[in-house]
Amino acid sequence: AWSTLGSHTSAVQRGWRAEHPESHLVFRQSNTATAGLLDGEVELAVVRTTPRDPRIETVRLGEERRVAVLAKDDPLARKRTLALDDFAGKTMAVDARTGTTVGSLWPADRSPVFIPTSSLDEWLTLIADGYVYGVTSEATAAQHPRPGIVYRPVRDAPAIEVRLAWWRGAKPALADALTRLIGAAYDEAPQLTR
Repeated sequence: AWSTLGSHTSAVQRGWRAEHPESHLVFRQSNTATAGLLDGEVELAVVRTTPRDPRIETVRLGEERRVAVLAKDDPLARKRTLALDDFAGKTMAVDARTGTTVGSLWPADRSPVFIPTSSLDEWLTLIADGYVYGVTSEATAAQHPRPGIVYRPVRDAPAIEVRLAWWRGAKPALADALTRLIGAAYDEAPQLTR
């Protein structure tokens, strides 16, 4: 929803244009749990959580590592990698509609304090101010560099699945072609160490 396909976005768009010149691939941002699918804004949606709605079908495209997002001048920014425990008791900004940062990532006694945000811009602004921290997909780092913040790998966090979603029983004709193209982009990505 926030970050399209991260560092794979341009390659997928170019690959699509080369393979399907008669069809336009346009990525739209929608801050909903189904990235605009239920609202009728899109035919296919790239999501990083599995929709709970039984009317939606998904296929796995790949996975992304989690990264921490913090103010550039925060003491933790000096570290090359971070651990989930680095955020125990700290304030974490999250998007409850589309986010992948949930309390179950931490033991109950080591959980951060969560505050909701309503948009990517609000989230990044709060983090840059040093008020809160964030944990997100590496795709956000690729799509949304911003002055005043840094992204650091979280070495002990589980990866995030990236999925393509559509209405059950109404799979768009080119969904399989798009799945193959995006899946190949993720398969060809360098293997990242944790």
